[in-house]
Formats: sequence, structure tokens, C-alpha cells
Amino acid sequence: MSDRVEPIGFGQMIETGDGEADLSLAVVDVHQRKGVGHILMSHLIASATMRGWNIIQADVLAENTAAIGAISTWLGSPVSRHTESNRVKLRWHLTA
Repeated sequence: MSDRVEPIGFGQMIETGDGEADLSLAVVDVHQRKGVGHILMSHLIASATMRGWNIIQADVLAENTAAIGAISTWLGSPVSRHTESNRVKLRWHLTA
């Protein structure tokens, strides 16, 4: 066993103004589907709610349907979806 500590995921929301924030979320492949993303999103949503952010947006690779589905599980159906090249820009209304 090693003393080396390695991250298994990260999440952040960065305020972009007018009650909006950009979402970034990643979980290392071997740790996906184990609840890591759920824990991260729970904290991010709570933090966004405390800060009064009501629009969450994310850029996702178009082929990453699993990520789009997972985020939509937490935030509901996106209110807008714009595809550009191989990326999809999604926006959700955050409800308390």
C-alpha cells in the first residue's frame, strides 16, 4: 500500500454573473458508478442554492451521453441545448 493520495473526482461551479454558474464535474473512470458524482453534485447543488445561483450551464462532449444523463438526473431536463461541433452546451434552472 502506498502513502500516495490520488483524487478520484472533482467538481466545481464558477459564477458567471446574473445568478448563473458554469459546472465542471469529473470522476476517474474506475470510480464511476460508485456514488462519487452523486456526492460531488449534492455538495455543488447545495452550494449553488446558498449563493442564489439559479441557472447552471455545462459544456459536454456530444458523445458523452452518460454524463448528460447523470447531470440531468440531478438537475432535471435542460431548459436549453445548443450543439456546436462535438460539444453540447446545456442550461438548467436550479430549483430549491
